[in-house]
Amino acid sequence: GDRLTICDWKTFPQPENPNYLCNHWQTKLYLYVLAETTDFAPENLSMTYWFVKLPNKPESFTVKYSPESHAKTRQELDQLLTRLQHSMDDYFRANIPLQHPDQQPCKCCPPELRKRRSPAILAGKGVDAFLNDIVPIEL
Repeated sequence: GDRLTICDWKTFPQPENPNYLCNHWQTKLYLYVLAETTDFAPENLSMTYWFVKLPNKPESFTVKYSPESHAKTRQELDQLLTRLQHSMDDYFRANIPLQHPDQQPCKCCPPELRKRRSPAILAGKGVDAFLNDIVPIEL
């Protein structure tokens, strides 16, 4: 049958252990959204990362999707979105600031944001204050 492959080009060398790409949120989310928004069955989807960093020869790594992967990603997304909803409810109901659940520094947050994060940053701000901070872009 028909297959669909997402190709993603990276301009850095292939990681020593490319298997971590199987659990990377970019991979999981791209494949999940594709399975949800197309007529392709999960087992007919894959994502190929191409690593192109001169002078190295290009390398690739392919992640194959499956119904099991799709169900697992759906469960993870449901859990994350439920946690986010609870955090947002706490924030807007009781001004409890948004924080990482384990209170540990987030490796994904920029260092300058980590230094500034405190309960005082978000306390008392309504959603409109956040929306007003967004700079419009021209399309």
